Amino acid sequence: MNLGIMQQQSGDLIGAIETYRKSIDLKPDFSGTYFNLGTALEGSGDLSQAIANYQSAIQLQEPPQVPNFSSCLPCKSDQCQESLAPVLQS
Repeated sequence: MNLGIMQQQSGDLIGAIETYRKSIDLKPDFSGTYFNLGTALEGSGDLSQAIANYQSAIQLQEPPQVPNFSSCLPCKSDQCQESLAPVLQS
């Protein structure tokens, strides 16, 4: 996952997305990777997939915890925030 973060920070969103997906294949129960994949997908403009990964990240946490989306890249779009509202309220 560190490689994905480095790729994303350097602007290589396609590489980061691929790396995060490979990481999820290896460890599908780690919420942080879904969150990071969501940020990369949102940055690339794929809001529907970003939202799906944010939802997975939230649901994998025990107990589910809501990340502070206002302090980081994810969920800057209204569509993203509206789509996550039902998950965040559950």
